[in-house]
Amino acid sequence: MPLPPRLAWVSFVLLGLEAAALRAQHPLEEPPAPLRPAHPLAPPQQNRRQARQLYAQALLQQHDDRILEAIRSLEEARQLDPEAVPIHRALVPLYLAVGRTDDFLAACQKVVAADPDDYETWYLYARQLQELSRPREAREALNRAVACPALAEKPEQHAQMLFELGVAEEEAGNWTAAEGAFRRVVAILERPEALLESGPYSREQITAETAKTWERIGRVCLQARAYDRAEAAFRKAQTIDPGRAGRLFYNLAETCQAQGKHAEALAYLDEYLKTQPPGAEAYQLRCQLLRRLGRALEVIPSLQHWADRDVFNVALQLLLAEELTRERHYAAAEARYQKLLADRPTPEVYRGLFRLYHAQRRMDRVLDMLDGALAAARPGEQPAAAEPAAVRARGMVLVLRDEPALVQALLPEVIAELRREQPRPRAPETRRLLAVLARRAHQLDAAEALLRSCLAQVTPATEAEVYGTLLDVLWEARKYAEIEKLCRDGLAHAQATNRALFQVNLAQALLHLDRPDEAVAEADKAVNLADDRNRLRIRRLKVDVLRQAGRFEQAVAECFALLKEYQQPGEVRDIRYSLASVYSSAKDYARAEQQLRRILEVEPNDISANNDLGYILADQNKNLDEAERLIRKAIELDVQQKKLAKELRPEADPESAHAAYLDSLGWVLFRRGQLREARSWLEKAVRLDGGDDPIIWDHLGDVRYRLQEIDGARAAWQKALELYERDKRRRSDEHYKEVKQKLLELETPRR
Repeated sequence: MPLPPRLAWVSFVLLGLEAAALRAQHPLEEPPAPLRPAHPLAPPQQNRRQARQLYAQALLQQHDDRILEAIRSLEEARQLDPEAVPIHRALVPLYLAVGRTDDFLAACQKVVAADPDDYETWYLYARQLQELSRPREAREALNRAVACPALAEKPEQHAQMLFELGVAEEEAGNWTAAEGAFRRVVAILERPEALLESGPYSREQITAETAKTWERIGRVCLQARAYDRAEAAFRKAQTIDPGRAGRLFYNLAETCQAQGKHAEALAYLDEYLKTQPPGAEAYQLRCQLLRRLGRALEVIPSLQHWADRDVFNVALQLLLAEELTRERHYAAAEARYQKLLADRPTPEVYRGLFRLYHAQRRMDRVLDMLDGALAAARPGEQPAAAEPAAVRARGMVLVLRDEPALVQALLPEVIAELRREQPRPRAPETRRLLAVLARRAHQLDAAEALLRSCLAQVTPATEAEVYGTLLDVLWEARKYAEIEKLCRDGLAHAQATNRALFQVNLAQALLHLDRPDEAVAEADKAVNLADDRNRLRIRRLKVDVLRQAGRFEQAVAECFALLKEYQQPGEVRDIRYSLASVYSSAKDYARAEQQLRRILEVEPNDISANNDLGYILADQNKNLDEAERLIRKAIELDVQQKKLAKELRPEADPESAHAAYLDSLGWVLFRRGQLREARSWLEKAVRLDGGDDPIIWDHLGDVRYRLQEIDGARAAWQKALELYERDKRRRSDEHYKEVKQKLLELETPRR
């Protein structure tokens, strides 16, 4: 078989190098005079010759794993001969190896533009586009790859690419295209001779893959509501691989159910259940079918039959307990849950049991269980009992954290206990935990009551936690006067809590109470109390207090003093960010922009700096292309950071980007005249923020007004005004005055 062109060229170069090495080892007695061309080479020819030499050098460097040197050699060769496709093709895997994504994509585009039949490059290009979350382009590239004629001689690669194309089309909901791709896979698999010759496959493996692919075709046809083709595909899979016949009865049951053939679906399902499948999905489907056939009375007896046959299927046991609860067989359901808890105190079991108690209005039982587990988990005289109790407590907490409805049902019981003349003694851990859960469920009054009850018996180990959490709750409730009182009480009575905690919160509360002079004085006290570890953070807080109090010159001076004192990169970044905020509030946008750009020079991926710079540019209605790019980058980085946090801490709240960043994007789109898209982003920002930021509502009002949605604009501006007036500190904000003026003009008839 002749070598492919690029391999032939490489072999030619390497053979030339080998021959030269042999000549060096065995020189001729009388070496001939060197040959000289009759005419000197023209510059383009000289460039091509030098490019080939660099290409050969790069191959040797790559062989020795000197990847970066190989890339440099190839890039020099590309400059000399930019149209040489082998150079671009050689760069493709190297760029991918070192993570130079943009260069990789550009090299791929150059290769396939010159050689549209290069299926390998099309495939690499498609895979990377998929990684970059660009599915439409990835599917286009995969379609180009599988259409290459040369791929017909590579049945293994051809089948793999077609299968990936089918999956991609299926994920996109393109059922017809997905079915077509999978059928082409089957066409290759059903001619196994070529595959048996090209790879280490057995006929049994190919048969199994053929059956799996027919099953996949059936599922795609089911999604497309092509029920006849779905049923035929599932039966084909059963015929090819009888070992899969049992599980395929489930697919046939789904197909019949989708057509309303419930009796036939039930018959298929019963055949499937003879295999004792794991999980409860099939049993749930059987319950649905029985109810649709008017045989609801058979649900629980049949589930008991299957559950007795498969006692280790926890999901099935839980389904039976749920059905018992649904039919109000509470005692039987509770007994089954308790039996499961004896061996498996998992969150799923606790969830079902707590829902049972909720249905019975017996949330006191939940409280007793939680309190008992937390008390037993406390390290003490019985360490052997503490660990199992901690496992039980974690399971309960996970359920309550994820089920706000259960917490809301539990809290009245807790508050009623607190109001009794002789409250039942509960573990302090119980009340602190319930306070946290109440806060998560936005039951702030209950959270406050629980935390205040904890203050009565706080210990040195828990004092700071209780005060800090209570302050957080009061801030969320916007109870600024209560924050002031709590801080002053803490300064007078707390024994084990850093006084700076109270001074910092007191300064912020006084700002909200429109007492800026007192706020600055308390910020000064906080600085004096700060230890070395917290001094910079608290001095930056003082800068923020000065900024909000309108003392911009003093705030700027404080920042420059900090820049002289702190030299570490992270410290300098934080100080410059504070300085940018001061300049922005003082409407000195040029200096604010300068500070943010200096941050981005050092760290281009600083999320806050990208967003703030983009917002400042948009607010001035300048450099809108750059502004949008910066804000979109901030959103992308923020989402990536949250995904990483979710991976590292599964209990972290998975959210989209910060509401402020979505507001920035909405605002720049408004400036660019993309009003409907701007409205969409701002409405999302309102939902994510909880509707508490007047600036977002103000921006939304502007967008709706430009869209001639007058009632919507009025509602948004009225909400912004309400939020400004709730927060006394913001009444001096110019935006507050602008919103009042816009509402006034809206209600004033035009002449």
